Amino acid sequence: MRQYGVTAILECAGNGRKNFGQSVEGEIEWGDCAVGNGSWTGIRLADLINEMGLTPRDLGKVREFLFTGKDGSQDSLIPLEAKAKFVRALPKEKAMDENTLIALQMNGRPLSKERGFPARLLVPGWYAMASVKWLDRIVLSTKKTPFHGHFNGVKYVYETQKEGKWVTTPVTQLLVKSLITYPEEEDTVPSGRSITVSGKAWSGFGKIVEVEIDFGEGWRKTRLEDDKGCFGWRSWKYEWTPEKRGEIYLRARATDEAGNIQPETVESNRYLYGYNGIHKIQVDVI
Repeated sequence: MRQYGVTAILECAGNGRKNFGQSVEGEIEWGDCAVGNGSWTGIRLADLINEMGLTPRDLGKVREFLFTGKDGSQDSLIPLEAKAKFVRALPKEKAMDENTLIALQMNGRPLSKERGFPARLLVPGWYAMASVKWLDRIVLSTKKTPFHGHFNGVKYVYETQKEGKWVTTPVTQLLVKSLITYPEEEDTVPSGRSITVSGKAWSGFGKIVEVEIDFGEGWRKTRLEDDKGCFGWRSWKYEWTPEKRGEIYLRARATDEAGNIQPETVESNRYLYGYNGIHKIQVDVI
């Protein structure tokens, strides 16, 4: 079948969890490193579905697609006899999107075992739990009631309290975010000498159009580089000559083409998903 390529980020929904200042039993207390950018190649899911020979009427009855991976739950809080296969649901519109792939290669090579060999789902612009690895089975569901599995309704949902009640919304699109990758936390930098502050920025709502940085004196625009499309991350740089000595805090925030701006603070949720607060590091100027 015809192969297509897309550059896309995979970010764990729990990336940055430690920045909430809390912890959740059974969940990894991620720093900011659970994210990567890759070039993916595979077939469009829509092409595969169209090869099945469904009539437009049959396809019109489908409400969502269910994807099963060969792996299962490793959650220590779930009884062994209740361990579930990894199953995720996608709305039909997202499943049939031209950018949703069954990926067979990453960066020009067949998927490694760790990356989901021989085939994985790739859902650009969504948090990585949607991109099911070791893809084993695809079910087209016509049920009126949405699928509610462990990885689709218990985990990977935002649960927040409003007026004393828990409100649940699904984890889907990547929230706008930027990270400072150089210098790093507690690095030492020389005063009076220019250094290149650099980082990455991304969003599931469209391209990054601006990244700003603050050294304690107000926001300044950085230089955006290497446009990798709507779903890949974007590099940014800023030439900085620190003059004041001592501890200096650097902050970075991104804006996407939909107008979303990286926030100063992030509302907490039960499983601490989707942290995208302004990135802040401290360096020592000597």
